Amino acid sequence: MVDLAARFEELGRLVPIPDPWDITEYIARVAEYRERPITLCPIDIGALLGNGGGLWIARRQDFRNRHR
Repeated sequence: MVDLAARFEELGRLVPIPDPWDITEYIARVAEYRERPITLCPIDIGALLGNGGGLWIARRQDFRNRHR
């Protein structure tokens, strides 16, 4: 079983959390770490009901240059 505390510590080292907190900066850091962009798009809140609060859409063009 994975120790979640250890995993989050590792992720915090790989993608440092801005202090003070800045969501825009954190998203930029995650995108840089992943070597592909993150695009935020507004959606109707009703689309998230019962789904845990998030939506991820993988697009072919986001992976195009990474796997050559």
